[in-house]
Amino acid sequence: MKATSVTDRIAQRLTVLGNVQGYGIRPEVANLARELGVGGWIRNCNSGIEIEAQGLPQSLLQFCNEVRSLVGGSSSIAVTESLVTELASDFKIVASDVSSMPCFPIPLDRVTCRLCISEALNPRNRRYGYALIGCSRCGPRYSIMSATPYDRERTSMAQFEMCSTCTAEYACPQDRRFHSQTNCCWHCGPRLTYANSLNMLTADDLKIGTNPSNDWDVLCRAAEDILQGRIVAIKGLGGYQLVGDATNTKVIQRIRVGKHRRRKPLAIMVANLEMADSIGIIRNEERQALCDPSGPIVIVQARAQNCLPDEINPNLRDLGIMLPTSALYHLIFQYVQVPLVVTSANLEGDPIAHSKGELEQLGSFVDSFVHHNRLILNPVDDSVVHCFAGQVNPIRAARGVAPIVLDIQAGGCLAVGGQQKNAIAISNGTLSLLGPHLGELNSLASQDRFQDHLRKLSQLINISPDSYACDMHPDYFSSAWCHRQFGEQMLGNRLRLIQHHHAHVAAVMSEHGLRDEKVLGFAFDGTGLGERNHIWGGEVLLASLEGFQRVAHLRPFNLLGGDSAIREPFRVVSSLLKEAYGTQSVEIAKNLRLDVSKHIQYCRLESTPWAFTTTSMGRLFDAISFLIAPEQDFDYDGGPAMYLESLCDTECSTAYHFDLTEAAVIELDWRPVVRALVFDLLDRNKVSLGCLATRFHRAIANCIGRLSMQFTGVPIVLSGGVFQNRFLVDLVRGLAELTYRRVLFSGRIPANDGGLAAGQLAILAKANSRSDKKE
Repeated sequence: MKATSVTDRIAQRLTVLGNVQGYGIRPEVANLARELGVGGWIRNCNSGIEIEAQGLPQSLLQFCNEVRSLVGGSSSIAVTESLVTELASDFKIVASDVSSMPCFPIPLDRVTCRLCISEALNPRNRRYGYALIGCSRCGPRYSIMSATPYDRERTSMAQFEMCSTCTAEYACPQDRRFHSQTNCCWHCGPRLTYANSLNMLTADDLKIGTNPSNDWDVLCRAAEDILQGRIVAIKGLGGYQLVGDATNTKVIQRIRVGKHRRRKPLAIMVANLEMADSIGIIRNEERQALCDPSGPIVIVQARAQNCLPDEINPNLRDLGIMLPTSALYHLIFQYVQVPLVVTSANLEGDPIAHSKGELEQLGSFVDSFVHHNRLILNPVDDSVVHCFAGQVNPIRAARGVAPIVLDIQAGGCLAVGGQQKNAIAISNGTLSLLGPHLGELNSLASQDRFQDHLRKLSQLINISPDSYACDMHPDYFSSAWCHRQFGEQMLGNRLRLIQHHHAHVAAVMSEHGLRDEKVLGFAFDGTGLGERNHIWGGEVLLASLEGFQRVAHLRPFNLLGGDSAIREPFRVVSSLLKEAYGTQSVEIAKNLRLDVSKHIQYCRLESTPWAFTTTSMGRLFDAISFLIAPEQDFDYDGGPAMYLESLCDTECSTAYHFDLTEAAVIELDWRPVVRALVFDLLDRNKVSLGCLATRFHRAIANCIGRLSMQFTGVPIVLSGGVFQNRFLVDLVRGLAELTYRRVLFSGRIPANDGGLAAGQLAILAKANSRSDKKE
């Protein structure tokens, strides 16, 4: 660095806020400073990154501009002037400052980058065949963190001391692994272990510092197992995954039986985009999503003719595809040239396994295991996304996507979400986050994971919440957990109950920065507890973060048998036919070739305590799907609706019709829709299934359009799991554009219950701010 006097130089303190830790920013800034002759230091801190820079005015101006370009538009930089009292002879990366409250995004796991993959596949490279290779731009982040800021000593990599070669890379400014916190290799890093039973996976295999067999040997044995039709449990970035040959029907059947997952689609991993193109029709935006560093499962249209058996995605035209998430899978694909089933190692409804003890719950259907001894501190499942309306929308926000930073100004607050697709939201006053997908909270294992995750995320952002929000439903585990913490006496003080559909609408509002405005919110989903203990699900709310007015809803009908109606849509069909046709419903059921004895049996439930009134749009979707194709078999929530969407024909321009009652609270009367559909089903001219499905979707979109005309001057918000339906959202957007209405829907936050906690947190923050103003 060229010598200058103190009087020639100026100094500036730069504080970079945003997603800047864990992605090699510090090494790049340090190298940039040296190139420009700028002295000083850079460090991680709990607000992001701090830089103390000194140099000649022109050099410092160029340095600041280059740093802004480097960190990107999603980050902000605060610059303050300071005096130069002592010349800095060099620019250094110094120890992190951990004194303040965390307010920067938590670094997210990234798939292995191309440079690391090329090294792992290069026989002349010292990391040739190393399955756990990584650098400053890729590899595990959130899943291995115990505290912030992101430094090696606060991750599970702290247990691996770097060898001399890795240490030299870490210290060399010209090296790609300069200050890479996960830097390691064959000699000093975590290693793979193979076992063909859990009992063979000994305690020594799980210890740090053991030196098991060569990684190539492990991968060869795993690949051989896959090719011979065996099921292998492989420890990935966020937990164990069950892996098998996706072209082998027997393998698929064994996985389904073992996981207790009878019909729900299974995800497919492909070696590259060429293999993806051979099984799916990949649009440009889906191709970009597949190649994103977050490495999600992307929902695409399956090719009519491909190598996959129907058992992968029964009765559906869509397919979930992902590229390899780590070098481990890239190396396996050197031996295996077919698509792989890669699904979470768990029983259906349980969280993903990340330890030997959790693997034992799977029983004996897994044939072999590939383990590594890098601890997973924060287990996280694969993310699932789909692309429509010009953006990537998460169905399941998890590895590489969450925790998601929320634009919510809250104090020490915690929102615990719902029962299904649970995720929590938390704020420490400077940073608000929506945590990753946890899943259903029905099993003891998932309830334990919920509590463990809550504790760890609280620790990561250094917060002990003092106010809480939960769903109104008292039987949700998350709500019951809150009540156990405080008791009924704390309601309205430290614990606030949030109506389910208000939270759905608020989640979209918070994502679009609507803190004080009113919106017309359409909250369509499966079920959620409404006022007076009624089961809602087809709601139209004139809402703000402060409250809502229910201005319209779907005409009520009965869930015959309660939750059984979710798994057996015929029960809902029976209720609809009875309501639409009265005593003629038996004859209609007979003409539709339905099981008349079952229909009569279900109708008898109407006068029993097992009939629950609902306004659920999700259940209406299930019933219409069953009427159109009663032979289809779905045993999971959302399956019938997914099938109905897959049938839609864009060439069909006709629609069914909902009647809107003239009342203080408008009812969306579905009976004309059911009658018109039944007429078409019995029509001799045979309307196509695609046209039947399209007419139903258009009926809902037209109904939304008509209701919107009655409530002008406010934005339209689409929320709830029904609006994961791409065809329906596109129809609504098209109608809104004709009338110049603004339509808002979920983007970064899941539209389903995975986004519920974000809405709860936004409502809680608003309530707390009102209370603070009163005081």
